[in-house]
Order: sequence, then structure tokens, then C-alpha cells
Amino acid sequence: MIVSFKHRFIYIKNRKVGGTSLERYLIEKLVDKKTDINTGSFISGYKSNNIKGKDGKEITGHLSIFDISKILKKPLGDLLSYFFIFCIERNSYDKCVSAYHFHKSKNNTSFNEFIKKRKRVHIPKDWDKYATNKNIIGSVFQYEDFEKVFKNLNFQLNLTSKELLSAEEFNGYQDKSAYRPNNISYKEYYDKETKDIVEEVFKEEIFHFGYKF
Repeated sequence: MIVSFKHRFIYIKNRKVGGTSLERYLIEKLVDKKTDINTGSFISGYKSNNIKGKDGKEITGHLSIFDISKILKKPLGDLLSYFFIFCIERNSYDKCVSAYHFHKSKNNTSFNEFIKKRKRVHIPKDWDKYATNKNIIGSVFQYEDFEKVFKNLNFQLNLTSKELLSAEEFNGYQDKSAYRPNNISYKEYYDKETKDIVEEVFKEEIFHFGYKF
């Protein structure tokens, strides 16, 4: 999560969408350590800035826009009028396979078991982080097209030539996952039951973004 007063944007960090890599890239390129706020990542080796949990420990980076509103003590309407708010989403079927392999690295289980348990802590449904009821708050970009993400951010944030973001530069920041085989399509993991479960759990995302199996 990033709140940039310098560039007037809020980045909501969803799960299994290259979120930590993007957070690190944006921090190094755009964040002002004196005024801006960002969460950190123990795995990627960067610390939070200007934010701590109630116990003084690191706070989760996967905060919703509603959490951020409370932290800033500003109503949502004020945030929408002042900041460019955005996040990244991903095809729900593919996203669940990515989450499964990350979970499997710590808990040896089958994909069917993983999906059937439907535990919110593991199933990467992030709709409630950036939407209320059926209304999306801010802009939602797609994981499959970071070229478009950065083109939009460069325009919306009115970045200078030295600050411009690019997919090519971002590739150097991406933490390549060693959990998931690269040569297996997400479609091969599913049977009818698990496909039906994902379609029910992620019905909002599938409808709004037109994700196909």
C-alpha cells in the first residue's frame, strides 16, 4: 500500500498480482520518504514508512481503501477528490492457481482441497478492498497488461521525464516466483466443481472485468 502526497495517488495492494514488486518499484521511483506512506515487505527486504500497527509492529500491506480512509482520518469522498486511487487485478481462475502454489509451498495439499476449503485467508478475493456493493472505487488495471498500467500512471500522475514508469524497467523489479511451473495452463488444474466454486466466489470480478475460463 502506498499513499503519496507528493504525486497524489493511493495504491491498493491486492494479492497475487505482482503487488510487492510493483510496490517496491513505485517506492523507489516516486515515494517521498518525508511525507508519503508505504507498507513494507519482509520477503523483499524493504520497510514500511510513516506507518506502524497499534503494537508498533509492521502492518499488513494488503489494506483496503476503507482501511486507508480510517488511517488517514479522511472520508472516502475526500480521498477520491484528492488522490488518483488504483489497484491491479487478475483473471480469477489464474489468480487462484497462483495462490495455490504459494500456499502449497507451506502446506502440502491438492488444488481441489485448497479451493473447496474457501478460506478467505488463502483464496485471493480482493473485491472488498476496492469496491463497495457493486461499485468500484478508483481505477482497476489488469495484471496481464503492465504496459497499459504504466502508460496510464504516467499520464494521470503527470510524471516528469525522470520519473516516467515503464514495463521494461519494472521487469527488473519483479520477484520471479519459484512456486509455480511455467509450462502448465491454469485450466489444467480445474474440474467442474472447482470451476463452479471460483465462479461463485469471484462472481463480481468475473462479471465486471469479463474474465473467461
